[in-house]
Amino acid sequence: TATGTPISGVSMTLTGAAGATTTTNASGNYTFTGLVNGAYTVAPALAGYSFSPVNRNVTISNANITAQNFIGTAAVTYFIRGTVKNSFGRMMSGVTMRLTGSATMTILTDATGNYQFSGLFPGTYTVTPSYPGIAFSPASRTVTITNQSFTGQEFEGRIGAAP
Repeated sequence: TATGTPISGVSMTLTGAAGATTTTNASGNYTFTGLVNGAYTVAPALAGYSFSPVNRNVTISNANITAQNFIGTAAVTYFIRGTVKNSFGRMMSGVTMRLTGSATMTILTDATGNYQFSGLFPGTYTVTPSYPGIAFSPASRTVTITNQSFTGQEFEGRIGAAP
C-alpha cells in the first residue's frame, strides 16, 4: 500500500517472451524465475484493489530485474467510531483520540463526546484517548479491519485520576 503495508495474495501475471503467474507472499513479494532474455509485462490483480501502475514493461537482457513494485489501494474504506463518557455517564468533548497502526491520525471528540476515524483501509488499528488528569477505561482498543467498519468503540474517563 502507499503506507508500506504489504499486500499478500495478489495474483501477478507475466506475459511477453514467456507467460507465468504467481502470488505475492505475506511480505508482498513475488518472483518469476527461469526467464529467458526478452520483453515482458507484469500486471497485478486482487479483488477490491486497484494498482498503480496498472502494469510494468521490463526487458531482460542477461541480468535479473528487481524492484518492479506496485502500490495497491483498497477500493473500499472503513471507519472506527465511538463515544467517550465520564464516570457519571456524561459525554466528554475535546478528548484527544489517537489512531495508530496501519494509519496514524489524531482527532478530538465533538461536543457530544463522539469521534470517528474515516477513510481506513484493511489493517490493524489502536485507538487511544487522552485528556489531562483523566484515566480511561479501557486505556486503548485495538481492532482489525478486514471487511467492515467498527462502531461502539466506547471509553470511560475517570475524573481526577492520573493519565
